[in-house]
Amino acid sequence: MSNTAKTILKAIGRALLALPRFVAKCFAFVRTHTWSESKEAYRRFRERMKERRSKLKADMRRKHRFVVMDSETFREKWSFQLTGINLFVTIGVSAIVLVVLTSLLIAFTSLREFIPGYMRSDIMEQACENTRMLDSLEHVLQQQETQLQNIKMVIGGEQMPTEDQYRHKTDSSAKAKPGEYIHSKADSLLRDEVENADQYQVKPSKINKLAAGQNNSSSSVAADATTRTTTQLSFFTPLQGKVLRAFSEKDKHLGTDVAGVENSVVKSIYSGTVLLANYTPESGYVVVIQHPNNYISVYKHCGSLLKRA
Repeated sequence: MSNTAKTILKAIGRALLALPRFVAKCFAFVRTHTWSESKEAYRRFRERMKERRSKLKADMRRKHRFVVMDSETFREKWSFQLTGINLFVTIGVSAIVLVVLTSLLIAFTSLREFIPGYMRSDIMEQACENTRMLDSLEHVLQQQETQLQNIKMVIGGEQMPTEDQYRHKTDSSAKAKPGEYIHSKADSLLRDEVENADQYQVKPSKINKLAAGQNNSSSSVAADATTRTTTQLSFFTPLQGKVLRAFSEKDKHLGTDVAGVENSVVKSIYSGTVLLANYTPESGYVVVIQHPNNYISVYKHCGSLLKRA
């Protein structure tokens, strides 16, 4: 390496070593002069603020005299003294009292009717009541129309819709969960008896086939058997509980009073169409169901209604 290159490298090394000391001296110089100037400016600012506060205190405590005089004789009529603090307190209290009085006038008088967006309370109540009545009338008309259609179908002997087709869209009836209701021993025995009896009965379709190949006498026998088969319905227990009063035609008690567990579900004795589901003053909530073969069941004194007509 030549002497010139060595000299250049030594100069670069000395410059790099001197650079940190130069930066530190510059930073110290700037900090010293800047801090002193900032400190002086802050001191002057505090002095000005102190002078202003002192002047404001003096002005607030200085008494002013307000005099009312006659313009011709310059005779004093009346006068009073008032300081800045008293003036500020008087203006503040007057503003608060004015706001409170305005709010009370708007809230408890008819002045609020002149404010956009407000309406008379009686008009609002009447509008809400009319809306509720209109909704109730529409609902009642819809129920009556459905009930009339069902009654016409029952009277005319037409085929009734299934339960899924008939159920209202907003039906909120409680569905029994599996295992929620336990049948009594008597009910189980009745079910077994009915199922065993059905195993040995001749089905209507078989009767019709036998009737096609026999004479008129055999046809009449088959018709009687068909009638007996179709008229026999397997009714179910509507409610588990204690019988308080049984059916008595002599006492004109055309029903059976059963005391069940609170909030228990009253089930229908057989599938059918709900003709009436309403509240009556004499019997409370009542449900009337039309079953096949002209059977009608009535359920009275219910706690609430889960089905609609």
